[in-house]
Amino acid sequence: MASVEFYHQASGQWSTVAPLPFPRSASAAVVLQSGIVLLTAGSESGQSISDVQLYNVSTNRWTPARPLHTPRYGHTSTLLASGNVLVVGGNNLQSGGGQVQDSVECYDPLTGHWQRKAWLPVDAMNHTATLPASFMIRGPLNGR
Repeated sequence: MASVEFYHQASGQWSTVAPLPFPRSASAAVVLQSGIVLLTAGSESGQSISDVQLYNVSTNRWTPARPLHTPRYGHTSTLLASGNVLVVGGNNLQSGGGQVQDSVECYDPLTGHWQRKAWLPVDAMNHTATLPASFMIRGPLNGR
């Protein structure tokens, strides 16, 4: 889907905002400390993508950011206390099949760069990630 709905917490209402440049599904989004929305990867036409978009609420515009190193969908994006964003796991679905990922990448919004981080000890897809005092990932892990 290319359409995007935005939830306004103060009013409790939804509104339709500028559509994405191209349709996708199974992406992950997080609001940066600046208020900009970072939308990472997903699936387009049955293929994993590495595309990253930034949405500015004030201007109602999407702009491209540097892509992830690894295409993926079904991953998580988590805002860290530092303001960086950790992207974890997912599936790198390409023609003829896919592979659940154990890769991790970190986005620095000040530089706009992605950095590969230590790999997960186990593949993760369609999981959740939360940020308490330390980082935690919760299954399913590799279909389990």
